[in-house]
Amino acid sequence: MYELTDKGHAAFRSWLTAPSSYPSLRALRDDLPRLEALCDTFEERAHAIPHRTKAIVLELSLVRRLLSAHRDWIDDVERELGTPS
Repeated sequence: MYELTDKGHAAFRSWLTAPSSYPSLRALRDDLPRLEALCDTFEERAHAIPHRTKAIVLELSLVRRLLSAHRDWIDDVERELGTPS
């Protein structure tokens, strides 16, 4: 069995108190319109590639569903944990 040394415990506590580099929920939500606009742009461009249009549009429908699920998840997190100020 492994155990942390005093130095290891101190390093772990220091790591826990360090600011996270993970984006905030607000940053994640704020990025969704840009990603949705990219989908619109790619769909418009897809029509210039007739032999691939259907596949591209289907792929973009998945991306749009994932973006919608992402937005719903952010709503759930904010509802459960509160909106950060």
